[in-house]
Amino acid sequence: MENRELYFEDLFNILKNIMGTEFNLPTYGSATRYKMIAPDNQENFEMIINRKGHIRKDNLTYIMFSKKNWANDQIGCFW
Repeated sequence: MENRELYFEDLFNILKNIMGTEFNLPTYGSATRYKMIAPDNQENFEMIINRKGHIRKDNLTYIMFSKKNWANDQIGCFW
């Protein structure tokens, strides 16, 4: 497995907590955005929840991304 793939696998497996006390799912045709943080405060994430199913209107899409840029920040990589 490539170094980059290992890095993203590690990010994926980190426990993530949503910041704030309110969590609302989006209505049909919209999206919501949440800030997330790892318990050790070393990684920041954002999550976008999208509800735009045309056939099944109850489908949700979750997109999570790290605030770090892998190409510019080599912390956590297996070099």
